[in-house]
Amino acid sequence: VQGGAAPIVGVCRPQSRALAPRFDSVDGAALHDTAAVSPQHCRSLVLVAFGADHDPAGPALLLPEVAERLAMLLGVASRALHDQGSPDQALAGLGSGGSAPVAWLPRDPGLIMADGGCWAEALAAWRQPTLLVVSPLQLGTGFPAACTALLQRCSVPLLGLIQWGDGWRESERRADRLPWLGSLSNRASVEAEDREDEDRLITLLRWRWQRLDVQGGA
Repeated sequence: VQGGAAPIVGVCRPQSRALAPRFDSVDGAALHDTAAVSPQHCRSLVLVAFGADHDPAGPALLLPEVAERLAMLLGVASRALHDQGSPDQALAGLGSGGSAPVAWLPRDPGLIMADGGCWAEALAAWRQPTLLVVSPLQLGTGFPAACTALLQRCSVPLLGLIQWGDGWRESERRADRLPWLGSLSNRASVEAEDREDEDRLITLLRWRWQRLDVQGGA
């Protein structure tokens, strides 16, 4: 955003093209080339989830632990976004003062606020790289697809979906035809298989993150 002016948050409009590639559409050479990309050189990431405050799969209860795990794997810090007041003020603060590259939103991004807007619209207006976190409780339903469709309709720069725990079933996720990144382990002691899944997720995330940053959030 130029000149320090806040963007105008408008009504969600249909998205004409996918904002992120399928998780299986990246060749090994491209991933290898970005293995050393530093997250400090990219813009912040925002984690979102959909659901009520008291829902175990909702953002307030789900995302703090996911953000901490992801930030640890990336070698950065994490923090919550201030969801009280203007989303513009909260998102503007992500790009200044050396703030944490990984932030999480403690409310449903599709929830309509008092002014008639929603956080999804603000994420789109600020071209904020975003990750959608999905609980195992939501797999096997249309919930991940519906949440992805809402974010893409609002033109949110969606880097992909992350599954939190319960083991990664690649064939099932391919069948979803959604831009999955992979899974993060929610176990206290991470097993070798989980670590391999997380390594693949981080590699693909870095590739999409860097590509979006080079394109200027387009």
